[in-house]
Amino acid sequence: MKKSNRLMLLSGVVGLMLTAVTTAFAEMGPWADADANKDGSIDRTEFDDERAVHFKNLDTDADGLVTDAEMQAFRDAHHAEMEGKHGDMSAKFLKRFDTDSDGKVTEAEWPKDGRMTFAEVDTNTDGAVTAEELGNMRKMRDGKPGDGKDGFARLDTDKDGKVSAAEWNTLGDKMFARLDDNKDGKIAEDELPKHGKHGKKQPGVEPVLP
Repeated sequence: MKKSNRLMLLSGVVGLMLTAVTTAFAEMGPWADADANKDGSIDRTEFDDERAVHFKNLDTDADGLVTDAEMQAFRDAHHAEMEGKHGDMSAKFLKRFDTDSDGKVTEAEWPKDGRMTFAEVDTNTDGAVTAEELGNMRKMRDGKPGDGKDGFARLDTDKDGKVSAAEWNTLGDKMFARLDDNKDGKIAEDELPKHGKHGKKQPGVEPVLP
């Protein structure tokens, strides 16, 4: 079911971290690692365990507090990782659709079921799409994470410039309550916010334009 943009803002850096997790099950998407027993839902213990791991990963100096600088360092690392993935996906796309192996994909070679049209990606209108153009279009589509000041401010409720475990867990209480729509103590697949605009990737199928 659709969740509001406000929910995604409230989740702040937590949502960003979850998007970096490698998807284990297509049905759960980026939340798959939280479902430790793989029953298709996330109970409160699983939810809290996953958030504890996230807090520990953010708290790089292990002082029990997360600073804005530590969050920014994570965001930068995540963005760099995504840049690398964009390059890998562009290379895979070219390998799959560049039938004449000239390093470009022409309109005739362009997949008919692509998420982006040939004209959208061929920014220099030369009649061919390169890996660079494809990568640039993905960057524009996906966007670069912001500085996260708004998310940090929501976490730092006492405004001391740091996020304690207690503040982190308080946000967790709010998140779980909002996600658990039917209040059964578990977050089911259809209660999770949907990331991305194009639905789920089918298992075992290489997406046309990831």
